[in-house]
Amino acid sequence: MEFLEPFVAVLVIFRESLKLLAKNRKLTAITLTVSILLSSLSFLILYFCCKTMSRNMIPIEFFMPIPGSSDDTINFATILIIFDEYFKIIVAFEVFVLAKSIISIYSSIATILLSVSSYNGRTITLSFKNLAKLTVQARRRQYKTNLQISLRVIGCIFVVLFVASPSMMFSGNSLGEMLWTANLVGISAACILFLYLSVAWVLGSVISVIEENCYGIEAMKKAGRLIEGKRIQGFILNIMFNFSLLAVVGFGILRDHKWLVDNLLIFGLFIVIFSCLLRFFYFVAYTVLYFKCKKSHGEEIEFPGGIVGYSKISAC
Repeated sequence: MEFLEPFVAVLVIFRESLKLLAKNRKLTAITLTVSILLSSLSFLILYFCCKTMSRNMIPIEFFMPIPGSSDDTINFATILIIFDEYFKIIVAFEVFVLAKSIISIYSSIATILLSVSSYNGRTITLSFKNLAKLTVQARRRQYKTNLQISLRVIGCIFVVLFVASPSMMFSGNSLGEMLWTANLVGISAACILFLYLSVAWVLGSVISVIEENCYGIEAMKKAGRLIEGKRIQGFILNIMFNFSLLAVVGFGILRDHKWLVDNLLIFGLFIVIFSCLLRFFYFVAYTVLYFKCKKSHGEEIEFPGGIVGYSKISAC
């Protein structure tokens, strides 16, 4: 029965997360609605920008010479124009990613603060103005902590690419196929390891919002200490949330190609909205996990200065 204890603990986290959301229904609805609207708007701008630019694009192959023909001249000027259109699409996508990242950061901060305001069996009156003020105040701490998380993520990506590089060199032969099979197993294991390691990283993000004097590398160190004994619970949370999103995205990708093309706008909006809902509940659950980690270590909860009614303790 010890095997089931982490799963039971995760169910308790889900139950307490729902209770926290119910205590500040108005602000929760406003925060979630703003996040969804801004994310959907950025996706719509990306979609229509790409659609408008792609209408004016002629496939590059149209300008490529036919082998053996007398005219081997390539219209380089036209190809440069086409590449310029591709470049604009790439820039539009990067702007979307940047906008979505900024929206996600502010949304996660507001979500954590809402969860904190409803903690300990009582609801603290938190106005939208005060919530916005606290969110802006916490943004720099969150940026510094996210920088540390990004460096770790980039390091993991480089490791995966280093492992996968041999199969790229020997692609097209039996050795390459064997290496691809081995890499597929290795990359799957790396993804599982990443979800395990990222438990402390996400907890560090929560700490940087709640504890005003603890952010960046210090938040990462503190998260690594606090998560001891409850890392499996965070790992299960990561698996459930990430695989839920992966399953929804995979459903659309694995369907008929024509269906995906015809319903790209609707499916894209659905993914954006679903990811916003998932991310919102994800940070509520991790805030509850933070409370439990502090309690298991016998530490008092520190509350941001704008959330009155509680005394502070030293952060790190």
